[in-house]
Amino acid sequence: MKKKTKTAAQKAAKRRKSGIAGRKATPRRVVSASSPRLPIAANGAKLTIRRLRAQLAQALARIDELQASADSDYLLDIPNRRGFEREFTRAISYIKRYQASGALIVLDVDRLKPINDAFGHAAGDQVLKAVVAVLRTQVTRV
Repeated sequence: MKKKTKTAAQKAAKRRKSGIAGRKATPRRVVSASSPRLPIAANGAKLTIRRLRAQLAQALARIDELQASADSDYLLDIPNRRGFEREFTRAISYIKRYQASGALIVLDVDRLKPINDAFGHAAGDQVLKAVVAVLRTQVTRV
């Protein structure tokens, strides 16, 4: 056992005299049952929590919306390059895991530039929408 130094022994003696030794320092709260501030504070806290939960729900909904828009083409509502790569990776993983078969079809719309040049980009957009509509009727997702 180590011998206490004189200063450490003096500090311990002061703590014993003041009654601090052996007791944990805990903050004391004096709450009066008749205090008018308690219900107001509790009600204010509940309102704040409700408001924050609503804001969190809105933020999460916005995040989901932004993630969906980041993966899909705004005009055609089909996966863009990022969405395609994510789905392609998922499909390859599924095929490897379950020894399934799959097919990848690459499609190119020929002569879209002359349509855009002659009739405008709105007409080219309509052609792309029509192609997507036909493909959606013919291709089923598994």
